[in-house]
Amino acid sequence: MKFFKLLKEPLFLFLVTGTMLYFTYTSFNNYLNRDENIVLVTRGEISLLEQSWQSRWNRPPTPEEKQGLIDGYIREMVLYKTALEMGLDKDDPITRRIMVQKLEFLGADLIRPPQPSEQDLISFFEKNEEQYIPPEMITMTHIFFDPDKREDETLSDADKALQELASKAEFDGKLSAYGDVFMLQSYYPNRSELEIRKLFGTGFTESVFQLEAGKWHGPVLSGYGTHLVYIHDHQKNELPAFDKVREKVKEDWMADMQKKLNDRYIDGLMARYEIVIEE
Repeated sequence: MKFFKLLKEPLFLFLVTGTMLYFTYTSFNNYLNRDENIVLVTRGEISLLEQSWQSRWNRPPTPEEKQGLIDGYIREMVLYKTALEMGLDKDDPITRRIMVQKLEFLGADLIRPPQPSEQDLISFFEKNEEQYIPPEMITMTHIFFDPDKREDETLSDADKALQELASKAEFDGKLSAYGDVFMLQSYYPNRSELEIRKLFGTGFTESVFQLEAGKWHGPVLSGYGTHLVYIHDHQKNELPAFDKVREKVKEDWMADMQKKLNDRYIDGLMARYEIVIEE
């Protein structure tokens, strides 16, 4: 009778229930820990390792090489699991960045843009005409006057040489009598604005692309010093016909649509979260 009476006591029931919960949690936790200490090398994983080897070396691995692949995979998984146990994946910017990149790549693989219609491509071409116009090209020769060598006489020497060159009816290719030695070349055939800018700087480039072809000009200043410039040819290109750049337009359309789909995918993910920024 006392036993049955004890069963009805709340304190007794609390102790029994707590004990059962403790042993259940301990058993379940031990089971989880046991699984965490297992490195399972599946047949599928072995097949992927063999395929990776085949694609790299164009032959299947030998038994020894196959065992080496498996050993390497096991070593990698042991280090990975240990790193997770130590919490090395938490609050680490490098790990976070890699995981973000993997998710972005996964999203890009899963979200493929549809094939564009002809009208889609034409509309895209018309909206982005400037990027399909070939860059302007110039062919030029320059004579360099070194300010470190000539000092205050640099500009006056350049002016004198310009007057002498301008007096000649045709382009004088014998330039050794003028100017100073330049570390780069003196003749530049078919160079774009970007190429000239990389060599001589923005100010020089903006000036020479405004010059008239077929005559000497100057002085034109650059980061190196003072120059006289002869423009042999200045080719201003026009917008090509759509048919000539259709494949490039399609590549650009696909890339643009892929970016839009990726942005939409990320916006959808962000909408699932409440953003809190601490002041």
